Amino acid sequence: KKTVYRMFSSKQELFETLLRERLLRKEPRGLPEDGRCYEERLTRGMCHLAEDFLSPERMSLLRAVVGELSRHPEISLFMERLFASESKTYPIRVWLRELHEQDVLRTNDVDATADQLFGMTIGGLALIELTACRPRLGKAERDAFITNGVHLFLRAARCGPKEDQNPLAS
Repeated sequence: KKTVYRMFSSKQELFETLLRERLLRKEPRGLPEDGRCYEERLTRGMCHLAEDFLSPERMSLLRAVVGELSRHPEISLFMERLFASESKTYPIRVWLRELHEQDVLRTNDVDATADQLFGMTIGGLALIELTACRPRLGKAERDAFITNGVHLFLRAARCGPKEDQNPLAS
């Protein structure tokens, strides 16, 4: 433990480095090419992200962050800055910008819309994992949850009102 701490000037620097490098991985970049349509491609991409995001290592890191937030307000400020600076290039946002440019997605705010897609798919699964409010889902069940979430999301985004009235843009 002392050897690790010597590599950093403070415990906070160690924690911030760990979060920066491990929490918001940004791969893959583009929307997956394997799939017959954009819904299938987006679903495959979301399932891949979920597999990485819901890994035991990532869930342990998220538990540690949540546990430290109430005791260390500076971590909360760091997390806000981290998400503000890094989230623009997070794959979901990149993919939805691509769909918006192809006129598949109707929204005034791609970033907020990406947050909503994350919440109804990976975010929901993460809450199940973190709170143990339901039995742990297997890969097939997680993939089905994401498939349904992406389908509902795109149905609302495609069939919704014109851009200036889009409820997804909040």
